[in-house]
Amino acid sequence: MRGSLRLVWICGVALTCLSRVAFAQDLPWQYWTRPSLLARLDPSDMVLEHSSHCYGGCRYDRDGFSAPTPLANNPYPNRGLYSSGGEITIFDDLGAGALTRFWLTTGDGMSRCIDPAISAKIYLDGASTPTLSLPLAALFDGSTVPFQPPLVSDRSSSSGGYVSYVPITYAQGLRISLSDVQGLPNPCIPVLGGDPDYQHLLWYQFQYHRLPPGTVGSSFSAASTFPALTNFLAHHGDDPWAGGLAALSATTAFSAGDSHTLLMQNGSGWLRGLRLHVPRNAYDSLHLRVDIDGSSSIDLPLSAFFATPTTTLTPPRGVLLGEDVSGWVYAWFPMPFRQSVQVTLVADNTLAASTSVDSELTLDNTIVPADAAPFFATQSQQCGVASDLVLLTQFGAGRIVGISGEYHANGVTDAGYLEGDERVYIDGSAQPHWYGTGLEDFFNGGFYFDGGGNGMREYSQAFSGASHVDISATTNAWRLLLGDSLTWQNALDFRLEPGAAPNQSVPTCANVVFYGYGQRQVLLSPYAQFDVGAANASSRFGYQHPVSATCSALNGANYESEPPTSRSATSCHLVDGSSSFHFDLPMSAIPLRLRRVLDVQMASVPAQIKVNGVTAGYFPYAAADPLRYWQDQDAPLSGVAAGSSFAIEVIPLFGAPSAATQFSESAYALWGAPTDGIFRDGFDLPSP
Repeated sequence: MRGSLRLVWICGVALTCLSRVAFAQDLPWQYWTRPSLLARLDPSDMVLEHSSHCYGGCRYDRDGFSAPTPLANNPYPNRGLYSSGGEITIFDDLGAGALTRFWLTTGDGMSRCIDPAISAKIYLDGASTPTLSLPLAALFDGSTVPFQPPLVSDRSSSSGGYVSYVPITYAQGLRISLSDVQGLPNPCIPVLGGDPDYQHLLWYQFQYHRLPPGTVGSSFSAASTFPALTNFLAHHGDDPWAGGLAALSATTAFSAGDSHTLLMQNGSGWLRGLRLHVPRNAYDSLHLRVDIDGSSSIDLPLSAFFATPTTTLTPPRGVLLGEDVSGWVYAWFPMPFRQSVQVTLVADNTLAASTSVDSELTLDNTIVPADAAPFFATQSQQCGVASDLVLLTQFGAGRIVGISGEYHANGVTDAGYLEGDERVYIDGSAQPHWYGTGLEDFFNGGFYFDGGGNGMREYSQAFSGASHVDISATTNAWRLLLGDSLTWQNALDFRLEPGAAPNQSVPTCANVVFYGYGQRQVLLSPYAQFDVGAANASSRFGYQHPVSATCSALNGANYESEPPTSRSATSCHLVDGSSSFHFDLPMSAIPLRLRRVLDVQMASVPAQIKVNGVTAGYFPYAAADPLRYWQDQDAPLSGVAAGSSFAIEVIPLFGAPSAATQFSESAYALWGAPTDGIFRDGFDLPSP
């Protein structure tokens, strides 16, 4: 059967019968509705990043040709997914989900205004006409509802970056395109070297949720507004959930070497708020220790935990973390406990004089749901130059909801330490599922936090900020990842590139605090997998493809990892029809996820996934990668009951908006909730 874009719509209507989640239920990014959502782990939710990062690990993480850059140094400058009808599509996901962060910057060595000739179009659920069509700049300048502060910032308020946190939900798919203006004049940037193409360089990042079909009940519309979220983000030191909870207040005197317990509580509930008032010059000498259910959750200096170093020029005033206008440091991360919680403050021997500390601790006796994970804040200090800095490795399941860090070049004066991309490997993926475009970009700035023309590199917004920026020395920055949490269900490997590229590395040091929720028990694990070219692909898994498909060996090709991971295997390319296979298992448990390994020498069309005859998920469009051919994609599945036999049909959707004409497959793996009690309990997992 030949797929088509129209089929997406037909299946989309049918999916209303398959929903496993009531539409009234809070969705994973709706953290502002109740504190417990931030701590809850949802194994059906994936949070991914799509960016303009450079192919093959090169340094130019941007879209567009630059005349001063030799083509040999950046031979593939176009990072858009595909072009059609004068539009360049830069984001395309199929199925249910939400775009929760859209960052970009543009310029020519410094941030610039966005060319007013660039229009943005937002297409939802397979529609051929856009739900929203407006100048790209209008997504960030506050002129268009709901794209207004505090949900958006421009380069003057986000130190060189443009960012939107407007949640764009989609029930069946989302596509974002920009008008093609290459070669046209740009009033924001003077022509350099006589080449107008240099005027339209664009760096971008998208964070988005991918969910099983049927999870999202209604899609974003031009009339969408978010008053509750806007009110939530208006808080900069007090309880953003406005719970009306009474704080336990105390004043305690500290001398060097003192240790005082500020709270000891037995039973079950939440530590909802931490507020302390102490001179900033004592932040390094006072250590916060929080023990939850007998295990250490926090053991950090105040300067590190509250992301406020003593060198701070612009204090962080995030919605959940920072230092308020009265000098109180605060944290409103909801911390669940089931048996006990203890908060202790310890003065080390560097405390110069007796210091009085005012404290306000807020408790909540709301029931802790079973899927709420323990809170943690952990510090990682790494230096390196030859390979990525491994900043955090976790086994089990969890989510990162905040990151603060101090970064500098090690032993040299080189601002190139700010060029490093985050590369995050999730659930055993061979390539990063988060692959950024630079350190300041991750923290919502741009061009080394250039201030956007306002003369001040430091800044603070509800979600992010840079408290101290010295590009020739040390930079401190922070970001809350609330609607765009970094989630994992089996394993996490968070790395930072030292410098701009492997051949342009800079000795880099990073001192990073990760805030999150995690457990050692995995929520998903692989059940079975096969390569399409393996001898048992047909006999054991019943793999079949159309007679028109072509299969060949692809030897020594790489993934977009650094250093590149090599793989040799068979790759099959379909130009019509569908492929099918089955997994026969002793037992299984939902939710289920299907992983596909594909060859992206050429772009690959999206595909519909049927399990036991029912539409259960989608693989999105995959753009061609001219340098590194292997890629993997994960599709969460819906409407599938736990069982032992799963007959799967993958139906390519030929005729979708892109010009791609083939579908690639090299391997498949079925993941699901662990059925082995020992493994589920983390008994045989490495220690995090």
